[in-house]
Amino acid sequence: MKGRVIVLALGASLLVGVSALVAMMGMQKNDGTSFLPAGVAPADLPDASSEGAALVARYCRSCHGVPHPALHTPADWPRVVDDMTARIMSRVMAPLPMPSSRERDEIVAYLQRHASGADAPPPMSADERSADGK
Repeated sequence: MKGRVIVLALGASLLVGVSALVAMMGMQKNDGTSFLPAGVAPADLPDASSEGAALVARYCRSCHGVPHPALHTPADWPRVVDDMTARIMSRVMAPLPMPSSRERDEIVAYLQRHASGADAPPPMSADERSADGK
């Protein structure tokens, strides 16, 4: 009897752990109750054939829906991308593909070009952000 209880407890713990991992990685179905944006089809992104759109589709959908650039302002996108990159690097969402520095700059530039708001500022490179303290 004691062995059965241990097996059941281990099974329940495993189920809870897997459920938490799936939730953390954003792989759960987004039915409108999730904190993750529903996303758009890659073909529906602005300038869908551009390198920036392809990179957004490749890297962002590893965890959640492909975000439409209008989801944030041009000023917000560098922070959002940095936050997502930090999560990947912290291994919270590992093992996921990580964009190179050049790809990251192209992702930010693309998102800023098509962000909500009137005129997007010129995109900042990672070096410029470091020098600016952001």
